[in-house]
Amino acid sequence: MSSDHPDHFPRIQVLWNRREALSRSEWEELYRRVMDALAGYRPREAGALGDPLPDLCHQFFVERVMPGRGSNGPEHAGALRLYFRHFLLDLLRAAGTVGEPVDDNLQCEPGSAEAQRTALQRFGLSLDAARDAAAAFVATLSEDMLMLLRFCGCGDAAVSSFADRIASAHYRSGQLGLVHRRRSDKEGAGRQLASAAHRGTLIERWVMRTLGRGAAPAELDPGDAGDVGAAQALLDILCAVALAGQNPAAIDPTPA
Repeated sequence: MSSDHPDHFPRIQVLWNRREALSRSEWEELYRRVMDALAGYRPREAGALGDPLPDLCHQFFVERVMPGRGSNGPEHAGALRLYFRHFLLDLLRAAGTVGEPVDDNLQCEPGSAEAQRTALQRFGLSLDAARDAAAAFVATLSEDMLMLLRFCGCGDAAVSSFADRIASAHYRSGQLGLVHRRRSDKEGAGRQLASAAHRGTLIERWVMRTLGRGAAPAELDPGDAGDVGAAQALLDILCAVALAGQNPAAIDPTPA
């Protein structure tokens, strides 16, 4: 079974959430599964650090997974990769080398809180207000749509992998308006959201309402960096809230 398959992660989550009481064999299993899940992920931060990727994955496990406490195990590959990327960002900050060129082969990954705050200020929107709006939107989604958002919109699972468990999975994902960046794309999800193909989808309407543009707003301009940046910030916040599955004020993307 592929490490990206949704069914792979319940076992990682169970072991992760029992870290205080794992046996040696269970620790070895958790290590193997985490390494397998991260094996194909090469964020630009890893290249900036210069260390071999397997060494960074091992360091992540030793420093962030092994000492951890609490029930915040990743639900899918996208969440685990966010944990790993935040660890790499911490290493870069410690080395004083944050700000390396961005690799285009990234998926749904959040910008910094400061970058999100700056992007949203243009529309008079605070981070707290954006998180509250995201939590309210997530609460309106059916269990099936929330699953699609978490695994396919914010992670990197294919919608087709849910065809057996979610009726009309592709139609529902189209209604939702999943716009996460695929590996072949060179533009971020915010710019995609501003394209005509996503008009009228649930996520596009939520973004427009949250930006305060009303029921019949002017269109987001895909050529306007401010419009695209604000849309991207909202999408990042929406993913953080959907993945956290908890009070948005308590979100911490770093494993405990």
